[in-house]
Amino acid sequence: MTDYRIKVSVRNARLLRAIEAAGHSSVAAFCKAEGLNYGQVNALIGLREAPIGKNGRFTQTASMLMEALCALPQELWTERQLTMNLPRSTYETDVDEIDIDNRISDMRQADHLLERLTPREKEIVEHLAEDGLVKEVAKQHNVSSTRLQKIRDRAYRRGRSVTAHEKRETEKARFWYAVEHGYTPPKDIWPKSNHLHEDDGEEQ
Repeated sequence: MTDYRIKVSVRNARLLRAIEAAGHSSVAAFCKAEGLNYGQVNALIGLREAPIGKNGRFTQTASMLMEALCALPQELWTERQLTMNLPRSTYETDVDEIDIDNRISDMRQADHLLERLTPREKEIVEHLAEDGLVKEVAKQHNVSSTRLQKIRDRAYRRGRSVTAHEKRETEKARFWYAVEHGYTPPKDIWPKSNHLHEDDGEEQ
């Protein structure tokens, strides 16, 4: 039996940031100020509608968005998002205690990593997480692809070196929490020195 239900919403972060940078408190306020249809704009933000139509041209709503935000297409969408059309932008899944601990741990580690980066490194890592395209992000930051990869690798090394100890402590806490509450801990968090790890859980 599962214990938690998680809802995940997928949205276009570039569009949301552009709207926030233009001084609007919400998407609804932006649409009202610019005379745009909220439902159509929200569909673009939720990636349920692609900005490029079947005719290969930008839709009317997408064109009005670019004009209202004074932005170029690459500033509002990645290459993949230009034709992305999701059946729905919100998903739900049921998870148990161990799964929720794993997800919370991953989020905390990601936050710790970003907190320890310089502003430039943080911006590059976040852009790469969104786009995944080294050449495109390198062009935006006016650096070569090789230079960008070096910055990315240095940022990851710095984050990993700081969070390694925290990860071990978190895994140890998760292991004993599971044991104390009658769960079977995932093998990847078993303490290496524990006899359970050596005999696959069989009693000696």
